[in-house]
Amino acid sequence: MRAIIVILMLLTPLKVLSAEERPKLELAKELALTPAYQAVIDGLFSPENMAFGIRSGFPPGVTLPQGKLNQLGEALSKAMMELRPKAVNLTIISLANHYSAEELAFLIGLYRQEVVLGIVAKQHLVSIEVLDRLARDSHIIEEQLMPALLEIMKN
Repeated sequence: MRAIIVILMLLTPLKVLSAEERPKLELAKELALTPAYQAVIDGLFSPENMAFGIRSGFPPGVTLPQGKLNQLGEALSKAMMELRPKAVNLTIISLANHYSAEELAFLIGLYRQEVVLGIVAKQHLVSIEVLDRLARDSHIIEEQLMPALLEIMKN
């Protein structure tokens, strides 16, 4: 299911900004380049997140020793770092598309606070923990929905 969501996100066209919206792009860039927001992006490419992505693709009952999973997460994280600059650019565009100038200015102030850096640096770990604990149930739901999903995809 996670792979389907990622594919849909990649296929969703990004809105083109008009001339009056271009200042929002500068605010979005300022936000994306704050150390706290960079920590958010780092979390996307972290070995823990990569290992979770691998593990979440396993069917129920299939496991891999944690040491091997850690090695795979490290290797994938290192390889995916090549995409980090593209991720930053896509983040800037997405922030400008989804937030108003007022919201971006507020977020910049928020993300400049030192305490926020510590919070966002841990957020991907919280997300991984929650999603990991939902994985078994998620696989069951996916299996139950697969016939209906395949039917939708046919039409």
